[in-house]
Amino acid sequence: MKIEVLTPEKENAYGRYLLKHEHSSFNSSLRFRDFFLGLSPKSIAYYFLAMEDDEIVGVLPSFMIKGPVGPVLNSMPWFGSNPGVLADNDEATTLLLQAFQSTANWTNCFSSTLVDSPYQSKQCLEMHEAFFWRTEGFASKRTAMVTELPRFGSNEQFAADLMKKFHRKIQDKIIKATSRCMIYEVSSKEDFDFARNLHINNAASGARCKDREFGIIRSILKSGAEYKLYVAFADDRYATKIAFLLVWYFNRTADCLIVEVDPKYKHLHPLPLLVFSAMGDVAQRGCRWWNWGRTEPTTNENDYLKRKRFGADPCRYSHYTMMYESLPAGVASKYLSDNYPYYFVIPYGLLGG
Repeated sequence: MKIEVLTPEKENAYGRYLLKHEHSSFNSSLRFRDFFLGLSPKSIAYYFLAMEDDEIVGVLPSFMIKGPVGPVLNSMPWFGSNPGVLADNDEATTLLLQAFQSTANWTNCFSSTLVDSPYQSKQCLEMHEAFFWRTEGFASKRTAMVTELPRFGSNEQFAADLMKKFHRKIQDKIIKATSRCMIYEVSSKEDFDFARNLHINNAASGARCKDREFGIIRSILKSGAEYKLYVAFADDRYATKIAFLLVWYFNRTADCLIVEVDPKYKHLHPLPLLVFSAMGDVAQRGCRWWNWGRTEPTTNENDYLKRKRFGADPCRYSHYTMMYESLPAGVASKYLSDNYPYYFVIPYGLLGG
């Protein structure tokens, strides 16, 4: 068995390999690579392949970016990206982890961070922990919320099965919203501008903003095939746009990227109806899991409880960070986030004060 870095000749084989693993996500796909390079054009893609008899038996996608304290390697950068290692056996997993760390060493990285998948098996998680704890690194536990979707048979049966997974309060809001709102799948620039502006306005309170992503998703990805934008309209004489949901999907997993409502229209409850409608669409495409993304019960209790009401369960995963150089004096978190956008450099707790 040997390790290679993905080349154009093996891209089709890479895509086919991902589909063999039911928990492969959009973050592991080559379309995510295209999206992220549009967002961070100075990044370098390192997609590691474990090869046996010229067949792929494991993959570990990652990116590197250079900056003032040195290169930084992540698998993966960007908010909540956690494809993890996909491998057929323990030997492939070990070789991929070794290749990841060796690449960080020979490129003189300042740090590297591997992010587990929330779907990783217990055995694989234990291998990761054993591998990284042999060296002096930093590990932190994270929580993702995931709703397992019912199998899609008919629209009526799926809707009934999905509603059973929801808390009574969510059920009531969906029923009320059906007489007050209309949900449409859209793709025009005008609709994207509405979603982006609403997201920016709602993020004014200090929440993390993903404003650049809207234009890149629309220009690079395929609406309907790789992502969908849903907009909720008030059932009034103006058909006022009041909320939206942006989701992308790959294989059996749909990722809820952004869901927002105009605060003036929260009383119409469009968000539960948006989620309910989108879950039906992605399930019809074959998705079994709806990934809400990172949701910590201690620091984000409100969202954690809301997503529990949508039938979501917590899935634990980890960040493993290695530092290969000493941290320069006086470095602040803003300096790192400005110079390494979308990347995890070090735990900010190491910066002190």
